[in-house]
Amino acid sequence: VEKKVSARRTALNVPPAREGVHMSSVTVVKRTDPIYPDDQDVENPLRFESKKIVPNLAEPIIKAPGNQVWLYMVVYPVPDALDKPRLVVQFLRDGQVVAQASPDLPAPDAKGRIGYVGALPLENFEPGDYEVRAVVRQGGTGEEEHAFFTVSPEVSGSLTNR
Repeated sequence: VEKKVSARRTALNVPPAREGVHMSSVTVVKRTDPIYPDDQDVENPLRFESKKIVPNLAEPIIKAPGNQVWLYMVVYPVPDALDKPRLVVQFLRDGQVVAQASPDLPAPDAKGRIGYVGALPLENFEPGDYEVRAVVRQGGTGEEEHAFFTVSPEVSGSLTNR
């Protein structure tokens, strides 16, 4: 058996920062873990208040009574803007909007970021594949991000997401 190793050089293009409001990727949340007092990783982008966000890496979310789909994102508002950023979150199935929310965002933290965690009950979601479209707008600027998740039917004796 012959072992081979190969490498390829690829250019990485980083565009200049744009003006206006920005947002992180939308993360579908699997669970949250506590942050322990000795945890020094204060720059972890998945750190939210006193918890660490654990992303759902394409695992189906079980449709069960009381179960919800949780989302996490960070909004980077325009400093000193006259208006607050506005967030609209849409849930789509087969390209059709099946649910929509326009949550109020809290005030920015000391670093100017707005962390947002929100949930939507799964009771009205049929099993299948869904897209989340999050749009943030402020002062004539905006940005859009997407995430995907799957709802699977309830199986007796199964565990639900927390």
